[in-house]
Amino acid sequence: SPAVSGGITFAPRSARCEPAVPLGARPVLLIHGSRDSILPVEASKAVQQLAGGGELVVLEGEDHLLAGAHDELVDRTLAFVRAAMPA
Repeated sequence: SPAVSGGITFAPRSARCEPAVPLGARPVLLIHGSRDSILPVEASKAVQQLAGGGELVVLEGEDHLLAGAHDELVDRTLAFVRAAMPA
């Protein structure tokens, strides 16, 4: 959709992510924990590939909930939104 400026995902699954393909050159940020026991990091890599690129951040030592990375999640998300949507 032309209304979509970009996308952010946290520990995404790759199944049914084909709608990511039309994102084209829009910015995409994927954040995944290295110790995610529910979804492997490869799921985010698959979404990244489907989307045609984007930034994949793997947070070392974090699990699926990314619970220990609150400050980093906020910082990275805000930086991404600011860069993707300049004033």
